[in-house]
Amino acid sequence: MPRVKQNPRLTFRFAVEIDGLEVARVQKVNIPEVSVAVATYGEGDTNVEVPGKVNFGDITLEMLMMSEGAEPWAWEWLQDVRKKPPTDHLRDLSIVHYGADLKTVTERWDIEDAFVKNLSYSENVATDDAALMMETAVLGCREYKRAG
Repeated sequence: MPRVKQNPRLTFRFAVEIDGLEVARVQKVNIPEVSVAVATYGEGDTNVEVPGKVNFGDITLEMLMMSEGAEPWAWEWLQDVRKKPPTDHLRDLSIVHYGADLKTVTERWDIEDAFVKNLSYSENVATDDAALMMETAVLGCREYKRAG
């Protein structure tokens, strides 16, 4: 029986958008939990807990396939983090999750003031064009919101 060739894009159901342009398709995304520190105060035998600082964990993108013409975006962004003042390398972006048809948006997260924390490339990525692949990108951010 002849083997049916599967469309490799079917496994890349997430997209990273910067300034409204898709820069990469991603196989796996980890949107971490949001935590709130608790501050306790009080006198005598009565303590009161109030919400404190909000912490947004790191966003991890795994197995990225770069969009045509956008290959160096992550590396150039990392260089900005190294060389520019802190506020000059923060970017807003969106992570979009598509349905099985790769057209229907099922979820969207808008990330504010994101920055690159870690990039990992692999020469052993199983694709026809490994130069367009990145194994992992870890992003920090000030805040993210689920938009849909």
